Amino acid sequence: MEIKLKNYGFKNPVITPDQYVLGGSELPDIVLRSDGQYDDYLPLYEPQAEKYETWGCTVWGGENLLEVLHKILFNEELNFSERFNYILAGISEGGGDPHTALETMRLKGLIPQELLPIPDTYAEFKKPDPMEDKYLAEGRKFLENYEIKHKWVLQGKETKEDRIKTLKENLKYSPIGVSVSAWTQSEDIYIDGGLPNNHWCVCYGWTDKGWKIFDSYDHSKKIYSFDSEILFAKRVLLKKKDFYPAVAKQTNWVSDLIISFFRFLKAIIKK
Repeated sequence: MEIKLKNYGFKNPVITPDQYVLGGSELPDIVLRSDGQYDDYLPLYEPQAEKYETWGCTVWGGENLLEVLHKILFNEELNFSERFNYILAGISEGGGDPHTALETMRLKGLIPQELLPIPDTYAEFKKPDPMEDKYLAEGRKFLENYEIKHKWVLQGKETKEDRIKTLKENLKYSPIGVSVSAWTQSEDIYIDGGLPNNHWCVCYGWTDKGWKIFDSYDHSKKIYSFDSEILFAKRVLLKKKDFYPAVAKQTNWVSDLIISFFRFLKAIIKK
């Protein structure tokens, strides 16, 4: 039986050297989960095609990553507007690439879902375009408090062994955005079925059978076989700008007085 490949909205990215700089190549290795498992921090499920197809898996996947990170870092569940970043990323029928979607979040910020909710039709979903100033201002408010960085951890060149090793290592630092071939079921796991990657999801850990995948379709969490292809993967950093406050400088009035006295003497000698 021929399996028809569904278009969820993932387009193979063309990775260029500047993306490492623009997206933040030097992400600090801060361990969030030493076991690499994020089951307790999954976000609110929001379908990307409940009323109509959006081809927006790169936006849904990117925002799901950031919602998981916010929950684990700051113990607060946020719900961002996919519509806002979808429009800014210029996605239309056919989809887009995950780097572009994450760049809109890094550069333009995120806004609450209630400001630009999911409307009844796809035509409404794609508006306002261009984005209205009041929503852009809300995105800037987010960036006043948060910083987003991201980098590629898989680039479509890795062997199966390298892929497994790299993903397990990076899952200690954050959940990972991954490209998968959706969805061919084989007993209790999903396999690529020899099909190319066509979907962008969140990998939030692993079992002895494969990767734990949080999907933006059909309310599901899936296990995706270790043998199946994951060509591309992104790691994301979310930092609250006041989360690590600078330590206040300790003052000592005696030492400050001595320093001031020597500065005074130096000024007199110069005269």
